[in-house]
Amino acid sequence: SDAHLDTLRTDRSRRDFAAIGTAAGVSAAFYAPIGGVLFAMEEGSSFWSVLLTLRCFSAACICVMVSYLFLLFKTGLGHFNVLDLAKFNGVDGHQEISATFGFFEYFTFILFGIIGGIAGAAFCELNRALALWRHKLALTLPWKGVEVLLITIFMSALICWLPYAWRECSSISVVIAPSEHFRQLDCPDGEYNQLASLFMNPLGSI
Repeated sequence: SDAHLDTLRTDRSRRDFAAIGTAAGVSAAFYAPIGGVLFAMEEGSSFWSVLLTLRCFSAACICVMVSYLFLLFKTGLGHFNVLDLAKFNGVDGHQEISATFGFFEYFTFILFGIIGGIAGAAFCELNRALALWRHKLALTLPWKGVEVLLITIFMSALICWLPYAWRECSSISVVIAPSEHFRQLDCPDGEYNQLASLFMNPLGSI
Protein backbone atom coordinates (compact mmCIF):
# COMPACT_ATOMS: atom_id res chain seq x y z
CA SER A 1 0.00 0.00 0.00
CA ASP A 2 0.97 3.66 -0.29
CA ALA A 3 1.41 3.92 3.47
CA HIS A 4 4.10 1.22 3.38
CA LEU A 5 5.78 2.80 0.37
CA ASP A 6 5.92 6.16 2.13
CA THR A 7 8.21 4.65 4.77
CA LEU A 8 10.71 3.88 2.00
CA ARG A 9 10.86 7.54 0.95
CA THR A 10 12.12 8.95 4.23
CA ASP A 11 15.63 10.31 4.72
CA ARG A 12 16.47 7.42 7.02
CA SER A 13 15.44 4.89 4.38
CA ARG A 14 17.57 6.64 1.78
CA ARG A 15 20.59 6.52 4.08
CA ASP A 16 19.95 2.84 4.77
CA PHE A 17 19.62 2.07 1.07
CA ALA A 18 22.92 3.85 0.41
CA ALA A 19 24.65 1.78 3.10
CA ILE A 20 23.10 -1.45 1.82
CA GLY A 21 24.15 -0.62 -1.74
CA THR A 22 27.67 0.14 -0.58
CA ALA A 23 27.95 -3.19 1.22
CA ALA A 24 26.55 -5.05 -1.78
CA GLY A 25 28.87 -3.32 -4.25
CA VAL A 26 32.05 -3.91 -2.26
CA SER A 27 31.15 -7.54 -1.59
CA ALA A 28 30.46 -8.16 -5.28
CA ALA A 29 33.74 -6.54 -6.31
CA PHE A 30 35.94 -8.42 -3.84
CA TYR A 31 33.85 -11.55 -3.07
CA ALA A 32 33.91 -10.43 0.56
CA PRO A 33 30.47 -9.95 2.19
CA ILE A 34 31.88 -9.23 5.66
CA GLY A 35 34.35 -6.75 4.18
CA GLY A 36 31.47 -5.05 2.38
CA VAL A 37 29.49 -4.72 5.60
CA LEU A 38 32.50 -3.33 7.46
CA PHE A 39 33.17 -0.82 4.69
CA ALA A 40 29.54 0.31 4.72
CA MET A 41 29.67 0.59 8.50
CA GLU A 42 32.75 2.81 8.31
CA GLU A 43 32.11 4.87 5.18
CA GLY A 44 28.56 4.37 3.94
CA SER A 45 26.34 5.30 6.86
CA SER A 46 26.07 8.05 9.47
CA PHE A 47 23.83 6.01 11.79
CA TRP A 48 24.07 2.28 12.45
CA SER A 49 21.81 -0.33 14.00
CA VAL A 50 21.53 -4.08 14.37
CA LEU A 51 18.72 -4.15 11.80
CA LEU A 52 20.86 -2.29 9.27
CA THR A 53 23.68 -4.76 9.92
CA LEU A 54 21.40 -7.68 9.05
CA ARG A 55 20.12 -5.95 5.93
CA CYS A 56 23.61 -5.08 4.73
CA PHE A 57 24.90 -8.58 5.41
CA SER A 58 21.93 -10.19 3.64
CA ALA A 59 22.38 -7.98 0.57
CA ALA A 60 26.14 -8.62 0.54
CA CYS A 61 25.69 -12.40 0.75
CA ILE A 62 23.10 -12.38 -2.03
CA CYS A 63 25.43 -10.33 -4.25
CA VAL A 64 28.29 -12.75 -3.70
CA MET A 65 26.06 -15.76 -4.41
CA VAL A 66 24.81 -14.16 -7.61
CA SER A 67 28.42 -13.38 -8.60
CA TYR A 68 29.36 -17.02 -8.12
CA LEU A 69 26.25 -18.04 -10.04
CA PHE A 70 27.44 -15.99 -13.02
CA LEU A 71 30.88 -17.57 -12.58
CA LEU A 72 29.22 -20.99 -12.61
CA PHE A 73 27.52 -20.26 -15.93
CA LYS A 74 30.76 -18.87 -17.34
CA THR A 75 33.05 -21.75 -16.38
CA GLY A 76 30.53 -24.57 -16.50
CA LEU A 77 29.48 -26.93 -13.74
CA GLY A 78 32.36 -29.29 -14.42
CA HIS A 79 34.96 -26.60 -13.69
CA PHE A 80 33.31 -25.12 -10.58
CA ASN A 81 33.74 -26.54 -7.11
CA VAL A 82 33.65 -25.38 -3.53
CA LEU A 83 37.36 -24.56 -3.52
CA ASP A 84 36.69 -21.86 -6.13
CA LEU A 85 34.89 -19.91 -3.40
CA ALA A 86 38.31 -18.73 -2.22
CA LYS A 87 39.42 -16.06 -4.66
CA PHE A 88 42.31 -13.66 -4.25
CA ASN A 89 43.70 -11.95 -7.31
CA GLY A 90 46.90 -10.82 -5.63
CA VAL A 91 48.46 -7.39 -5.39
CA ASP A 92 49.91 -5.35 -8.23
CA GLY A 93 53.53 -6.33 -8.77
CA HIS A 94 53.17 -9.68 -7.02
CA GLN A 95 52.40 -13.12 -8.28
CA GLU A 96 48.76 -14.20 -8.33
CA ILE A 97 47.82 -16.35 -5.35
CA SER A 98 45.57 -19.40 -5.61
CA ALA A 99 43.78 -21.24 -2.82
CA THR A 100 45.61 -24.33 -1.59
CA PHE A 101 43.32 -25.53 1.21
CA GLY A 102 40.70 -28.26 1.35
CA PHE A 103 36.98 -28.19 2.03
CA PHE A 104 37.33 -29.36 5.65
CA GLU A 105 39.42 -26.29 6.40
CA TYR A 106 36.36 -24.08 5.96
CA PHE A 107 35.25 -25.34 9.37
CA THR A 108 38.58 -24.12 10.78
CA PHE A 109 37.86 -20.70 9.30
CA ILE A 110 34.42 -20.76 10.91
CA LEU A 111 35.99 -21.62 14.26
CA PHE A 112 38.45 -18.73 13.93
CA GLY A 113 35.55 -16.45 13.05
CA ILE A 114 33.70 -17.50 16.20
CA ILE A 115 36.83 -16.98 18.32
CA GLY A 116 37.39 -13.59 16.71
CA GLY A 117 33.81 -12.57 17.37
CA ILE A 118 34.04 -13.58 21.04
CA ALA A 119 37.37 -11.77 21.39
CA GLY A 120 35.90 -8.66 19.74
CA ALA A 121 32.88 -8.71 22.04
CA ALA A 122 35.16 -9.11 25.08
CA PHE A 123 37.26 -6.16 23.90
CA CYS A 124 34.15 -4.00 23.50
CA GLU A 125 32.96 -4.88 27.00
CA LEU A 126 36.42 -4.22 28.43
CA ASN A 127 36.55 -0.87 26.65
CA ARG A 128 33.10 0.02 27.98
CA ALA A 129 34.07 -0.91 31.54
CA LEU A 130 37.28 1.13 31.22
CA ALA A 131 35.35 4.14 29.91
CA LEU A 132 32.88 3.94 32.83
CA TRP A 133 35.76 3.64 35.29
CA ARG A 134 37.51 6.67 33.81
CA HIS A 135 34.25 8.60 33.96
CA LYS A 136 33.92 7.83 37.68
CA LEU A 137 37.46 9.06 38.29
CA ALA A 138 36.50 12.54 37.03
CA LEU A 139 40.09 13.46 36.21
CA THR A 140 40.96 17.13 36.14
CA LEU A 141 42.56 18.70 33.07
CA PRO A 142 46.17 18.41 34.33
CA TRP A 143 45.69 14.72 35.20
CA LYS A 144 44.20 14.10 31.76
CA GLY A 145 47.37 15.56 30.29
CA VAL A 146 49.46 13.25 32.47
CA GLU A 147 47.36 10.30 31.31
CA VAL A 148 47.95 11.14 27.64
CA LEU A 149 51.67 11.58 28.28
CA LEU A 150 51.98 8.20 30.05
CA ILE A 151 50.08 6.38 27.30
CA THR A 152 52.24 8.05 24.64
CA ILE A 153 55.47 7.05 26.44
CA PHE A 154 54.25 3.47 26.93
CA MET A 155 53.18 3.00 23.29
CA SER A 156 56.39 4.57 21.95
CA ALA A 157 58.51 2.29 24.12
CA LEU A 158 56.46 -0.73 23.04
CA ILE A 159 56.87 0.11 19.35
CA CYS A 160 60.64 0.42 19.80
CA TRP A 161 60.94 -2.77 21.87
CA LEU A 162 58.79 -5.18 19.85
CA PRO A 163 60.99 -5.25 16.69
CA TYR A 164 63.93 -6.32 18.87
CA ALA A 165 61.95 -8.81 20.95
CA TRP A 166 60.28 -10.56 18.00
CA ARG A 167 62.87 -10.08 15.29
CA GLU A 168 61.72 -11.49 11.96
CA CYS A 169 64.21 -10.86 9.16
CA SER A 170 63.31 -11.38 5.50
CA SER A 171 65.28 -10.97 2.32
CA ILE A 172 64.62 -7.66 0.62
CA SER A 173 65.55 -9.10 -2.79
CA VAL A 174 62.19 -10.89 -3.13
CA VAL A 175 60.15 -7.76 -2.39
CA ILE A 176 58.82 -5.90 -5.43
CA ALA A 177 58.48 -2.50 -3.78
CA PRO A 178 60.59 0.60 -3.04
CA SER A 179 63.29 -0.36 -0.54
CA GLU A 180 63.45 2.95 1.35
CA HIS A 181 60.51 1.95 3.58
CA PHE A 182 62.04 -1.36 4.72
CA ARG A 183 64.01 -1.05 7.98
CA GLN A 184 67.09 -3.21 8.52
CA LEU A 185 67.13 -2.75 12.34
CA ASP A 186 69.24 -5.53 13.84
CA CYS A 187 69.05 -7.68 10.70
CA PRO A 188 71.91 -8.77 8.41
CA ASP A 189 72.71 -6.82 5.24
CA GLY A 190 70.21 -7.44 2.47
CA GLU A 191 67.39 -8.25 4.91
CA TYR A 192 64.72 -6.17 6.64
CA ASN A 193 62.96 -6.36 10.01
CA GLN A 194 59.26 -6.98 9.44
CA LEU A 195 57.93 -5.37 12.62
CA ALA A 196 60.29 -2.40 12.31
CA SER A 197 59.12 -1.84 8.73
CA LEU A 198 55.52 -1.99 9.92
CA PHE A 199 55.86 0.27 12.98
CA MET A 200 58.58 2.74 11.98
CA ASN A 201 57.10 4.12 8.79
CA PRO A 202 54.49 6.79 8.02
CA LEU A 203 50.92 5.57 7.62
CA GLY A 204 50.22 4.30 4.11
CA SER A 205 53.87 3.84 3.14
CA ILE A 206 53.77 0.03 3.41
